[in-house]
Amino acid sequence: MTFRPLARLVAAASIASLAVFVTACATDDPDTTPSQGVGPSAEASTPPSLAPEEPDAPAALAPTCENIISAATMQQFTEAGWTVKQHDFMIGETHLEGALCVWGDYAGPGSDNVAIFGWSPLTRAQASEAQNELIDAGWIREDVGRDVYITENPDYAIAVDEEGYGMTYLFGDGWVSVADSKQSLQLVNAPAE
Repeated sequence: MTFRPLARLVAAASIASLAVFVTACATDDPDTTPSQGVGPSAEASTPPSLAPEEPDAPAALAPTCENIISAATMQQFTEAGWTVKQHDFMIGETHLEGALCVWGDYAGPGSDNVAIFGWSPLTRAQASEAQNELIDAGWIREDVGRDVYITENPDYAIAVDEEGYGMTYLFGDGWVSVADSKQSLQLVNAPAE
């Protein structure tokens, strides 16, 4: 496993430092609004206040530094004496309700040898805004099927993986992940118990 320098976080944070902290807002996007599920026959026979409620959908598990990577990866970090610091997940001015995590040896002598992982849910509007901000800042877009990778320009990357990718965001359907290299994105998952 390759760990990337703290400077990668500084590169990502430089985009955020230009931004004003924006609180994530709920949207009325029809793709994110839950359906009501009350059919016409139920409406006609039952007053709205007495209509049976649908069971609540299970709440999505909130992303944390401990549940967006595998137990095996976390064990490797802890065996190496590493701990984690969680930061606000920002892409430019887009504030997301996810976890941005920097693993490193915070108890030892100062070092820029760290690993960066993040995962967050997001709406289509947030995804579009974040992607545009990254591209406007010189990052490079690559479409692979329905997924979108946006990586820092390798000419300005502090460190790159074997394929030449530095810090990279992966935008999926309703979520985004980030790691200090495209290769390291394999270690990031949707929150799991």
